[in-house]
Amino acid sequence: MNIPAGYRITVTSWENDGDHYNTVSLDGLSLDKVGFYADLCKAFRSRNSYDGKPGGVGNYYEPSDAEIAHVHGVLRKIYAKHPAIRAELVDEDTETTDEEFEDGLGDMLMDMASDIGLTAGEFFTRVCSAWTVEYLAVPVEFEDVTSRFK
Repeated sequence: MNIPAGYRITVTSWENDGDHYNTVSLDGLSLDKVGFYADLCKAFRSRNSYDGKPGGVGNYYEPSDAEIAHVHGVLRKIYAKHPAIRAELVDEDTETTDEEFEDGLGDMLMDMASDIGLTAGEFFTRVCSAWTVEYLAVPVEFEDVTSRFK
């Protein structure tokens, strides 16, 4: 296992009534991408304002069309703050039209939220309970020495 140089984000999330905790880490991220993920974490906090801040996306099990539209709207606002993310979502060499891109944008952004565990599991969305960002200036390489202990 190797950890590439760059930013690492670690996200802990839950669903339902604060159970089914899950922690996901992504390594080797650019500054732009980790900034995008950090903004997702801020948005996916609980709808109940435990920390005195306005409620976030929260978690939805079987959301209505209006709730799905709300989540996609929040994701689009975050996406608009991070123009460098577009290049990662669509290969500019493809024949994807702007209209096709816009039609699929909500699902693409949900996939990115899934990368950090915010849309995984039984629920449509999960609550981000904690997240950290770390920076590795150089890659870390591990040597598998398990055979020495068998």
